Amino acid sequence: LLISAGQIFAGVSTHIYALKKLRIQFKFTGIGPVIHELRKGFPVFFSTLIISLYTTLNTVLLGIFGNVYSVGIFAAAAKIIGISQNLLFMPFTQSFYPNTALEFSKSVKEGYERAIKGMKYFTPLMGATGLIMFLFADFIISFLFGSEFSGASDILRITAFIPLIVSFSNIFGVQILLNLRQDKLFLFMTLSAALISLPANILVIPAYGAAGVASVWLLTELYVALFAFAAVRKVMKNHV
Repeated sequence: LLISAGQIFAGVSTHIYALKKLRIQFKFTGIGPVIHELRKGFPVFFSTLIISLYTTLNTVLLGIFGNVYSVGIFAAAAKIIGISQNLLFMPFTQSFYPNTALEFSKSVKEGYERAIKGMKYFTPLMGATGLIMFLFADFIISFLFGSEFSGASDILRITAFIPLIVSFSNIFGVQILLNLRQDKLFLFMTLSAALISLPANILVIPAYGAAGVASVWLLTELYVALFAFAAVRKVMKNHV
């Protein structure tokens, strides 16, 4: 509730600021331009939806094919991973993307160099965060959730470096591919990741439970990062 209230307050206050200080005027438009923009942005919208599905359905599938304890320890570890991403990396990407897009509008070379330069800032931070979670998983789980969730320590170790991997896929996928107007390629990347992740989870859950789901999650994110990297290398050859 507090998070939602904070987001509502931020939205309302920024609109008021835009109206009063920047003198921005809002105008009604016809349905035609709206439909055009929706169609143009559909690949990105659908890609975002797919990413949300294959990352959140992990817990659902674990509940269907696993047991309550597995769901609990996986959810505990996943919550820590989510916190590390939301607190450390998401603010960076949200502030970094407009600047990268601006550089790409000037030239592909400048935009690409800007995106790669950003990696120098977040790689040490996300790498150190992953290392801390890996080395001190027992303490982190015990401190946040209690000894009853001790099994989540191994899950946290498996997933500790996912934020670092996701940050790479964000740079190559979101910051570069989308700015190069490779929306359909980005959609194919996320869709193929989902088609790999979901069946793999169903196969590993009966035998390996939460550890299996965590491993599939890690490998899926690694696949996305490598795919995005390879795609950028291929696309950039046409802009050299």
